[in-house]
Amino acid sequence: MGTPTASGRDRDMKREITEAEAREAFGRLVDEVCEQNGEYIITRGNEPRAAIISLEQYDQLTKERDRDFEVFDRIWARMPEISEEDADRLVETAIREVRAQKRGK
Repeated sequence: MGTPTASGRDRDMKREITEAEAREAFGRLVDEVCEQNGEYIITRGNEPRAAIISLEQYDQLTKERDRDFEVFDRIWARMPEISEEDADRLVETAIREVRAQKRGK
């Protein structure tokens, strides 16, 4: 099996495994992901291709994504007179500013 790598949580581990390893041990991987909150990155030719995470983690990620899009929808509803191109430019500018702030810390 692949080498465990820290995923930013002490008790949880993210492991990289090959497609062949995943095929051979799929049932065990699913059990580990569900029971131990593990994470697997499936690789092909040393390139990450897919991830196996628990349904709980997946649900959390999709809820976060949905909340993020709700924020965008509320902002968009308040700015109907702005063109999509102008909105894209404003978003790109905001992203650059946030990244610059993060680099400055």
